Amino acid sequence: MNIGILTHHFGINYGGILQCYALCTFLRRMGHNPVVIVREPDWNWKTPLRMCLDKLGLLRFVERTDRVDGSKLRPFVQHNFVCTAPIRSRTKMLQVCSDYDLQAVVVGSDQVWRKEFIEKWGLEYFLDFVPGGVRKLAYAASIGVNSWDYGAEDSKRIVQLLAAYKAVSVREDEAVTLLADALNFKAELMPDPTLLLTADDYRSLFGNRRLVAEPYTFVYWLNPDESSLRPIVAQHEAEGRKVVRIGLHQQSALPGIEDWLAFMAHADCVVTDSFHGIVFALIFGRPLHICCNKAGGFGRISSLLNMLGCPELLNSSDVMIDKQRVCDNIRAQRDRASVFLQRGLLS
Repeated sequence: MNIGILTHHFGINYGGILQCYALCTFLRRMGHNPVVIVREPDWNWKTPLRMCLDKLGLLRFVERTDRVDGSKLRPFVQHNFVCTAPIRSRTKMLQVCSDYDLQAVVVGSDQVWRKEFIEKWGLEYFLDFVPGGVRKLAYAASIGVNSWDYGAEDSKRIVQLLAAYKAVSVREDEAVTLLADALNFKAELMPDPTLLLTADDYRSLFGNRRLVAEPYTFVYWLNPDESSLRPIVAQHEAEGRKVVRIGLHQQSALPGIEDWLAFMAHADCVVTDSFHGIVFALIFGRPLHICCNKAGGFGRISSLLNMLGCPELLNSSDVMIDKQRVCDNIRAQRDRASVFLQRGLLS
């Protein structure tokens, strides 16, 4: 079956890229052919200029002064995804299912239903462009906030759209509650796609690569505010630990996907405010220090830890993970996800 995937996948974001990779890989193992739907902003007079600057590596200097260089993430995307051509109009979006002979479209995961992220495309991320006869699913879709920000007319239309889905799942407990309260709609809770693959699956991407010989703390930080991070780093450095830092506000180019995974897998401790930073620390069984970034949404972290049976990690620091318990819970969630996708795609 040819399956379209609509998500946030090509931003300068390790988690966004890897969640899309994991879902595509899982679907391929089920025997399907996933195709990532590349929805770009609608075409206007600035588009050719942006494309030219992007190819020259200059876009980050003219669009946002804090835009980090993510060019090293692109090879992974180019080598591991089957994608549509960039779609820059509503008309083209309405044709994508016929153009690519899609029998199903899956929206998710990541914050695909967060209004501020998708409103420029209307309700396309609720799959209003998908014609009848094409299966529609939501896999681990995230709203990202604890409030329902859609107006009455949009909400009414969203209920109609969701009623035509074969299966609907979300990533956080908060999203289950929001859909029930705002729309009287019952959604299932499913794990983030990154949990559908094993630690060995991810290790196969970087092989025996180890980038730091000595023991080290790996800091992956998203929030531009580092006030809560500084004392943690100072403590680790005072204890004689090497600290390796990667963040979306650094001046130097971000390392590639494979290097990021290698940094994560070999760390003696992971310090992060990132949802997917936490996910991969758990997948690789790394000791973990969690700092909550309120802007990124607290509920998704709480839901993740509850789902994997380790809620105590939220209030502790430098915690040694019970690897077997987490591994068993991840495996159970993976089995649930497989049943959900089989039912939605084939029943």
